[in-house]
Amino acid sequence: VKREIGSVERTEGMKKLADVIESNTEETLERATLYYLVTSVRRVGDAAARKFLNRLFLSTGKRLGELTERERNLLIFALRDKGQIHSTRNGFAVTEPGQVL
Repeated sequence: VKREIGSVERTEGMKKLADVIESNTEETLERATLYYLVTSVRRVGDAAARKFLNRLFLSTGKRLGELTERERNLLIFALRDKGQIHSTRNGFAVTEPGQVL
């Protein structure tokens, strides 16, 4: 997976990672940490990966198999569409870039 995702540019790699997570059938991928998966994208370093996951309120040490369906869907959306994610009292509000809450 890392070789496949790391071989393309950053934006395309994020979309490809979302596709891999969504159609995951490999048990080994379920044991991979979110941090490892995000940093496997080309040109995504330590700080960018931590910042990305923190915005989603996901721990860097959390494994893909430990995600709830809601967390998994939020991660897929953020990877695929790069929408802006804001925390609210009742959870998350996902908006398009430039849209005000």
